[in-house]
Amino acid sequence: MRIKGLSLKSVMTNCLKETFGRRRSDNIAQKRTKTSLIEKFLYPKFGPGQLWEHVAESVSKGGGELHLGVIVDRVRLKGSKVISVEGVNEAGERIDFPGDYFFSTMPVRDLIRAVCGELPKEVADVARGLPYRDFILVGLLAKKLAVTEEDGSPLKDTWIYSRTERDGWPIADIQQLESLAGEQATKSGLV
Repeated sequence: MRIKGLSLKSVMTNCLKETFGRRRSDNIAQKRTKTSLIEKFLYPKFGPGQLWEHVAESVSKGGGELHLGVIVDRVRLKGSKVISVEGVNEAGERIDFPGDYFFSTMPVRDLIRAVCGELPKEVADVARGLPYRDFILVGLLAKKLAVTEEDGSPLKDTWIYSRTERDGWPIADIQQLESLAGEQATKSGLV
């Protein structure tokens, strides 16, 4: 997805604009930049969870309710509108939540499976076929990174991509949190 729409022409156009354009260096507007060519990203100071905390705060301020720790297993419809969701809380109690608006963080496959009532066959078939993306997060702390910039300075890039497979395990994106979001990095001198 990161190289979608990328071509030699777009790379050269971006290079010329960066070299000869009149953009200010502090300008982060990149709306017309292909995803692979984006050079600046405003990562949340305290990580991606900070975005969801902001959403939760906005919902609460707007009079909405948040119910965490509930495993939703039924979504009730009236026509094509969700009228309530039902689930089991951490105490094992079954609870019904009627409402006008719902946000779901469930995987789509599970959400569609939980719908009580008739769904178009195509929707159910597509949902059943959605794969889960395997994701394993491993945190490592080191005294020093062996990888540096060409001039020997600390690595400035925040992502390292490796798309090889070893022993059946795909190796993928490696984040260097200290460069990405210094507030999340350890203050112990480790990287």
